[in-house]
Amino acid sequence: MTRHVWKITVPLGGVGRSYPAWLEWFGRVVPYRFRAAHAWYARWAGFGWLPCPLCGHEFGGHEWRDIGGLPSAVPDPTFTPPSEAGPFRSVGICPVCTKAGRGVRG
Repeated sequence: MTRHVWKITVPLGGVGRSYPAWLEWFGRVVPYRFRAAHAWYARWAGFGWLPCPLCGHEFGGHEWRDIGGLPSAVPDPTFTPPSEAGPFRSVGICPVCTKAGRGVRG
């Protein structure tokens, strides 16, 4: 059996993806309040299921996207750039924090 590994990459200046776009349909169709269904889908499709770094609520990688033009990431607090002008590394935040405008554009 072939094992596929999916990862989310974040380039400077925007959000990129290294997985097929059709895998995002679940996060757009199923309401956010059905957390057990989202947890199942995230694990089934190979996305991560991690706590939001701002509020602590768990969310799946398939839900991580900019909503209404609001950024869906914040600077990674565990990353120390090699210099002040070094690279920006970010971590995704949950859809609730994104809608509240708590994200930061890199």
